[in-house]
Amino acid sequence: MKLEIKGAVAGTLLTLSSCVFAVDTTDFSKPGMKQLAVEKRAMETCMAEVDEIQQIRLQAQLNVLDNQLHALCDADEQEKAQNKALAFSAQVVDLPLFQKIQRCTQGMRDLGFLPQLPVVKPDSEALYKICDYYRPYVPK
Repeated sequence: MKLEIKGAVAGTLLTLSSCVFAVDTTDFSKPGMKQLAVEKRAMETCMAEVDEIQQIRLQAQLNVLDNQLHALCDADEQEKAQNKALAFSAQVVDLPLFQKIQRCTQGMRDLGFLPQLPVVKPDSEALYKICDYYRPYVPK
């Protein structure tokens, strides 16, 4: 049975935990702007309930992880980076803080204004590998 971990790895949680939007949500003449404004407001209200100290601590852990993963990927240590990301995801995915952030940001992800959370698998056939996030796409 493959273990699937739905959760943040590296930059994804960084993006979710510090959401800032430079979108003018007051012009409702554009398609989808009213829905965007509603979802943005709901996300902001929900995120206001997230413990800021816990969020800062998680952010610090993510910064360390991000640097470690970047270094591993730069050194072509794909397997080590993948294992480190999986271990971190396993620790974070069940945290009430992370689950709350997921719930708060789901509407914005559904609208495409935040990235969907990746599904990371610990097998060599996984479609998403953590180093894919750190390496720019270079067409063959």
